Amino acid sequence: MGFFPIHDVMHPHREYAGVSSLIRPPGAKAGHGSINGPAPTPAPRPPAAAPAQALHVLRRDGLWPTLWKATRLLSRRVLRREDLVFFANDVADVPHELPAALRGFRFVLADASNIGAFRNDLVTDFRLDPATIDQRIAAGKEAMLALHQGRVVAIVWLAFETQTVDEIGMKLRLLPGEYLTFDAVTLHAWRGRGLSRALNLLADNHVASRGIVQHLAWRSASNTAALRVADKLGQRRIASATATWVLGRMVHRRVVSLNRRGSDTVSCLMGL
Repeated sequence: MGFFPIHDVMHPHREYAGVSSLIRPPGAKAGHGSINGPAPTPAPRPPAAAPAQALHVLRRDGLWPTLWKATRLLSRRVLRREDLVFFANDVADVPHELPAALRGFRFVLADASNIGAFRNDLVTDFRLDPATIDQRIAAGKEAMLALHQGRVVAIVWLAFETQTVDEIGMKLRLLPGEYLTFDAVTLHAWRGRGLSRALNLLADNHVASRGIVQHLAWRSASNTAALRVADKLGQRRIASATATWVLGRMVHRRVVSLNRRGSDTVSCLMGL
């Protein structure tokens, strides 16, 4: 399998394409241009109604898998246990190549200047609440996106300040020189192509110019696909955490930590 340099898709205006390093014509605004000129903002698409979504899932997955998922969802409202693993890697150690198979995708860094162009996809396909998107962008967070034929097919969020870890009811305080990725999602039809790894590599290359040296992330201990991504990125485990919830109230929590850059991870996890 061939590779191509990451700088072939990186662009100082933060819009990336897997075909050419020439992304935007001179004078085009950041986040809105491409080799074809400024991209129009798509008209809003109303989110699908709950019954229509349920029917879509039923047709896609079949009766018994759908019933099983519904049962698990209801049971988690009563009793659930969250097991997380926290990871870190040095930004300077990431490879500078992406698989050639990803040349057909565009990679875009979304922030306050251009998030509106992707809002419909994030709401409709990724089921993100519009208020959540607005809150994240207002707080200075960014999103690295993978696009195919103009549609968002994968995303990872970037945070540069204290971030809430809802699964264990705590906040992770970032130290100087650190950033965090969270809520990494690849649409089902596009999984297994290395998009999550690519987004993380692009994120590391993007933040390196800000003097950031450490990349943090957490993943569910039961999400084998996400754990494989961590291995492929060369990330090391720095902590694990377990929380048990009953009827929406946490009844038990345990954090086991390893040191990171001279500071104990436990001291950087703060209760809500």
